[in-house]
Amino acid sequence: MTNTTPFIWLPIGLGLFIACASQTEQYLVGDWQVNKLIEAEREIHFDELKEVRFSFYENGKYTFSSTLNYREAGRYERRGNFLHTTDTLQRETKERRVKIMQSKPDFLQLRMMTNNKERVLHLVKIDSI
Repeated sequence: MTNTTPFIWLPIGLGLFIACASQTEQYLVGDWQVNKLIEAEREIHFDELKEVRFSFYENGKYTFSSTLNYREAGRYERRGNFLHTTDTLQRETKERRVKIMQSKPDFLQLRMMTNNKERVLHLVKIDSI
């Protein structure tokens, strides 16, 4: 007689994994505002920090706005613990990858390298789309 117990639990485990991954993906959808910026392990303060915003949409599109009228828009995709974005506003499209350190319904922490320095963004959800 063979033990079929692992085969019974495998579909249940896969279903739970897919449901959790889908819910985590849903956390990204909405409008996000940066409320803390850490660069090279030091917190950076400036008045315009709250102008730095992301919006992620259910259709896989995103927008980004920052100080000095800097804008990006294009496609995004979450692959594991990484967020991949492709800015389609620029002549040469280039995919960027940032690490998702934390993803909760109302809080997002992203880590990236900028000018050879580690930068960590703490974002809070300001609106659900």
